[in-house]
Amino acid sequence: MVYWISTPYSVFTYKASSGVMECMDDQDIRRANLQDIVNKIGLSETAKRFKKPDRQINDMLKGRKSFGEEVAKDVEDNYAPGVPHDWLRIPEVFLNNGELDIERLKQTTVIY
Repeated sequence: MVYWISTPYSVFTYKASSGVMECMDDQDIRRANLQDIVNKIGLSETAKRFKKPDRQINDMLKGRKSFGEEVAKDVEDNYAPGVPHDWLRIPEVFLNNGELDIERLKQTTVIY
């Protein structure tokens, strides 16, 4: 079992099987998940689903544009309406062929 313990600025991932706890910055987690989505469905399709220009998505990936809470909330709503916010902050967000695995996401334990 994996637990994610979220603080205002970072997420601690605890893997019960190995007893290992890791810490990642929110923007780094979002960028890693965004990169995963782009790798699976392509930059143009990602930009289309997020309702953002291709260049902005690319700049967020490269760290030239902020990927803070407001932008994340906006793109999360555009990509997966009705899914609770902050799913981009979960390390290794659950994707199935580029689609968000909503059922698996609902079974995830996130402690705020």
